Amino acid sequence: MKKFWQPYLAAFRGRAKASLQYRSAALAGMFTQFFFGLILTMVMEAWYQSYTGSAPLPLSLHQAASYIWLGQMVFALIPWRGDPELQNLVRSGEVGRDLVRPVHIFSLWFIRSLAWRYVSVVLRFLPILIFSALILPHTALRSIALMPPASTAGLFGFLVLLSTGSLLSAAISVLISCFQFRQISAVGMNAIAAAIISFFSGQIVPLPLISGPVELIYRLLPFRYMADVPYRFWLGSLTLADLPAALTAQFLWLAILLVGGHFYVNIQLRQVTIAGG
Repeated sequence: MKKFWQPYLAAFRGRAKASLQYRSAALAGMFTQFFFGLILTMVMEAWYQSYTGSAPLPLSLHQAASYIWLGQMVFALIPWRGDPELQNLVRSGEVGRDLVRPVHIFSLWFIRSLAWRYVSVVLRFLPILIFSALILPHTALRSIALMPPASTAGLFGFLVLLSTGSLLSAAISVLISCFQFRQISAVGMNAIAAAIISFFSGQIVPLPLISGPVELIYRLLPFRYMADVPYRFWLGSLTLADLPAALTAQFLWLAILLVGGHFYVNIQLRQVTIAGG
């Protein structure tokens, strides 16, 4: 008898292989990350140089620039849009093939999105790391280069939380994609998701620099656990003593998203009509 996880493993492998074929798109995205990383860090440097406040900033310039480069390294892991494959399947009606498979449909889509996110990050992570951590320090831009991890423990916490945060990312990607059941085009939902998730995960402005009501909001949302919290381990703002609490929050949000996503998908599928000939 087939083990229950074999279809999901096959789906993961199939999506990973398909994603690896888009190396030219990954290359274009990598150069985009180089460009935006330089622009954002230079803007940050200008802001630090013009800062006249009396209160000390929670991050040094080097830390803030490193925060931005970490965001560029794992940019593909942030669910700033839905899974394009799933959205196309829903739009075209070919999602009907998935509905007749003897698998849990939300779990299948979750595994596929996870493979897509993993491959997208793997193709870009190392080149951006080399550029920001090994090349920039030997140029006139050394002040905005990526700093080394604060400690071995910090690197460990970063990698662990990044790995578990990818599960959150895949779950959110599927939820965004499922809005396609009620829309002709996914452009609108993707734009809304990009604006909200990019900001509240720390991809635009480092979250430690934000205070007031906005801080209260981002602390109540799950997005920071995919980016901001792992970055703080790299920078040394958080230590191994903070890792259990961070993991607990991640898995709590993951449970909420998986259970909520399961019910949401079931509600949508009860009202789905697939047209075609």
